[in-house]
Amino acid sequence: MTITKRTALGALTALLLFSVTACGSDGGRDINDPLPRQTRDAVLGLARDFTEQMAAPAGVKLKPKEEIIRFYDCVGEHDEVADDGRFYLRYRVRADLPRDQHIQTVRKLRKALKKQGFKDLGGNERPDDERPVIWNFEAEDGGEWYDLDVDSLNDLKGKEPDELQFRVSTTCFLPPGAKQQKF
Repeated sequence: MTITKRTALGALTALLLFSVTACGSDGGRDINDPLPRQTRDAVLGLARDFTEQMAAPAGVKLKPKEEIIRFYDCVGEHDEVADDGRFYLRYRVRADLPRDQHIQTVRKLRKALKKQGFKDLGGNERPDDERPVIWNFEAEDGGEWYDLDVDSLNDLKGKEPDELQFRVSTTCFLPPGAKQQKF
């Protein structure tokens, strides 16, 4: 399976934005510009598809039974909170992988994503650290941005991390049929 922005990722391009700005920054937009409309189920489905397609070039199998799904109310740059049902998603899923393979695997993923036009925002490779790798990617298509974070996951029991974590954060969405509140 190869990653192409014209498959499921093409649909995500319009939906997923840089995780740091998830609903918190206007990105140069007017506060009352129309928000994209999606159901929570549709956004979750796209995030799942996205992480599966990201894991493929890394050669890892995701553990969907351990996924973490968090929907949040959107909060504006000036702490505005609307009553119109707008939301964003933070999604995380893990993949088993021995710690000594984390850096090599993420390097393989970086190479595959660069070929597909993703911007490599950088990260850290720390072979002797308890979290040997943290990396961030970003892509732009049609003026919309999305990103993916991949990192080594610490085991809470003090063992060496044996998992990679894939994270997706979305922009703010308005449910279909809801009237967008103005500020």
